Amino acid sequence: MSVRCVLEGERVRLIGAGDVPPREMEDAFRRALAPAHLQAKLQVLWDLRQVPNLGLTEQHLRTLRQIAAEAGLPFLGARVAWLAGTPVVFGIGCMFRGKAATLPLDVEVFRDEPAAFAWLGAREGGGPRRPPAPARAIDTATLPAASCRPD
Repeated sequence: MSVRCVLEGERVRLIGAGDVPPREMEDAFRRALAPAHLQAKLQVLWDLRQVPNLGLTEQHLRTLRQIAAEAGLPFLGARVAWLAGTPVVFGIGCMFRGKAATLPLDVEVFRDEPAAFAWLGAREGGGPRRPPAPARAIDTATLPAASCRPD
């Protein structure tokens, strides 16, 4: 599997490495959006800095948008930071941001991890959220297909 899912306090980090097939991107995104206890303040960091290229077509991006639309997110507050390491992955992230513009999901694309963390941590009105809890790796092989939550 080329995408790992890590729960970091209130944040879900999806870490991609190498070639990530579109189906794996879709499955990982479903897992990230599944934790009901996080949906009101959902923060997802798509860390794709170790992915040289994504073979996502416009249809794949529409599928990612549909996954978010079907996740039952509340009307405000959910955020996805797309962290890219190459211009191609950055551009695909910008395309996804455009596709997701009508959803109750804020998507931003970054090349810099501190900027992505700062954006995820910003609240409406500019106040920071509390510092994230230490990261805990999740063994996704033991989780149901549609979840990404701690033991």
